[in-house]
Amino acid sequence: MPLSAIAIIGWGSLLWDPDNLTPFVQGDWAINAGPRLPLEFSLVSRKRLGALALAIDEKHGAYSPSSIILSVHSDIIEARSNLAARERTPLDGIGFIDLEHQSNYSISLTTKTLISSWLKQSGLRGVVWTDSPPNFENHTNQPFSVENAKRYLHSLSEPSLREAKRYIAKAPIGVQSPLRLSLAQETWWQDIISL
Repeated sequence: MPLSAIAIIGWGSLLWDPDNLTPFVQGDWAINAGPRLPLEFSLVSRKRLGALALAIDEKHGAYSPSSIILSVHSDIIEARSNLAARERTPLDGIGFIDLEHQSNYSISLTTKTLISSWLKQSGLRGVVWTDSPPNFENHTNQPFSVENAKRYLHSLSEPSLREAKRYIAKAPIGVQSPLRLSLAQETWWQDIISL
């Protein structure tokens, strides 16, 4: 990969639904080529009808491979702005590391360290990623746990539950989080027909 390139890290719906990011990326996703990150379905997504989406979750996540795609931009600010627009989040919801300008931002020192170590070996100049924290507890007033997440899924309306099943089913196979592994054993979950 060219040293001047900036990559976007993805691990969830960004891989199959780039939405308004499409004009701002080039090439295909390099599946499992990104850093290993602790991922769990602990983000209640408004965009996905309240379904549980993947987030970097240092407390509950399983270390899983992420994927990367190249930005069309050579300016980290533009790459970050494009991802923020796709994620419908303010700029502080997008982490970045720019090796050329020796600047970076993340809500988590652990995440920044993991990505920085990977970036230095990647041959890339910079990287951006969705840096929103899990919000399960804020949304449900319950701490995240596999059992609480399953109870939450049970409480969803049929359209929301079907979207939750679709999202979890479409997430990369390498993301074997505790919730996903537990749901794979649940007959009620297997019986849901996703959208």
